[in-house]
Amino acid sequence: MYLPRSGRYTHKPKPVELYSKKQVMDKNQMCLKIIFRDILVGSMNNVANDMWYMFGNWVPEKNEVADEFTQLMKAQNLKRNFSETKGKYVQWAKCDRAEKQNGIAMGLDDEGYLTVRMITTKELLEAVKQDEEYR
Repeated sequence: MYLPRSGRYTHKPKPVELYSKKQVMDKNQMCLKIIFRDILVGSMNNVANDMWYMFGNWVPEKNEVADEFTQLMKAQNLKRNFSETKGKYVQWAKCDRAEKQNGIAMGLDDEGYLTVRMITTKELLEAVKQDEEYR
């Protein structure tokens, strides 16, 4: 309790609680569709975002491109991609909307969460589209 006159606390303030990835996702029920090479390859459920990074539970579609994309994401080095802004170019849209946004799929972790970075500048978008490594 804070005592306004004395400016002192009568008890120690509680430390800020840090939430696990799962706790954050349970509070946020956003869903994203992921499009790779102009084909819907799956969705991310219970999406949480931090600045321009989004992560969510990966649910692949049942098609060959989705299988290829899932294997590609499992093979990615997520930590390296995160620090160097590497990955595969994708488009994403909220499940209840048609408007597509650009992003970089960075990898799939051991728990089945896909990480996608939003592409926020025209310069980054052009660089990604021209670089073979992102396709």
